Order: sequence, then C-alpha cells, then structure tokens
Amino acid sequence: MRRPWRLAYVGDFAESGLPLASFATSAFRVGLPMSEFLVSIRPRYGEVDSMGFVYHAHHLVYFDIGRTEFMRAHGVVYADLERRGFRLPVVDVSLEYRRPAHYDQELEVAVWLEDLGRASVVFRYELWDAEGVVLASGSTRLGCIAADGRPTALPADAHAALSAGLGSTGRGHGRRSSERS
Repeated sequence: MRRPWRLAYVGDFAESGLPLASFATSAFRVGLPMSEFLVSIRPRYGEVDSMGFVYHAHHLVYFDIGRTEFMRAHGVVYADLERRGFRLPVVDVSLEYRRPAHYDQELEVAVWLEDLGRASVVFRYELWDAEGVVLASGSTRLGCIAADGRPTALPADAHAALSAGLGSTGRGHGRRSSERS
C-alpha cells in the first residue's frame, strides 16, 4: 500500500503559527482535510531489537508522539490539560503489525481523530515508510478523568478544538487503512 498524495512540510506552513516539536517534522496532506496529521520519526539504535527490527512496544510510543503533536496542532496542549486537573489515560489500544521498521529508517506516523465523545476520544494511526508503505496501524481510546481519578467530561475548549479535527463526516476521515491504495 502506498500513499497517493504529496506532502507539504513545515516550511510550507511557516506562517501558520502551529507549535511543533523540536524532535519531529510535521506535515499535512495537501488537498485533504486537516483532520489528518503527520509526524516524521527516525528510530534510534536503542529502539531496535536483536533481529534488527524496531521493538514492537516502540510503535505505541510513536503513536503517542503523533497523538500529542496532533492535539498540540489543534490547540490542545496535554501539559496544559494536566495543569488544569484533567488527565487522558489510554483505556483501549489496538495495534496491527504488517512489516518491520528498522534503525534510522525514515518513518511517518499518520494520525487522525476517529471519534470524539463527551468524555472520550479515539485516535487512529498508521506508521509508513518513506515510500508510503503501511508498516503498522492501530488505534487508542482515551478517557477523560479528573485529578482525583473520577471520569469527567472533556473541558469545553478542548472538546471544541478537537472537534475541528474530525473532518467533514463528523467521524474522522472515513477511510480505513485497508481501503488505501
């Protein structure tokens, strides 16, 4: 599977004012809804197992990096939520490995918001190589809790900011990774 679109990198959005992580290059798909977000990653030597593959648990770390930057780009800074007494623990995760990733390989994590409830949010992910081949895909469901650990609604401002990431269908971009060409 290959991605049939071209990417516009950070330099193309220099005037957008988007905050970006210093460790990753972010990009958006040109001509597609802003509901999808890309973060570039190069696996470090310590993330590779004895077979020369990126250790399986690091895929979840890459997804976390993508999710954090997606939220930041949509105006929701996780550290700010925590300072305000809100937490978003992962309550469900799925991950499908298709092909191995390797040390120092150029990778991109595609992130999109699949569902946004009153007190939960579901993100979908794909990990691509430089040619756009999907190496892994998955999802996470995060629940919102207060500092005391009790379930609570997402803050109204965070909910509104994230809802902009749902795309025109109201339920993410509407295409599963298996439907990509």
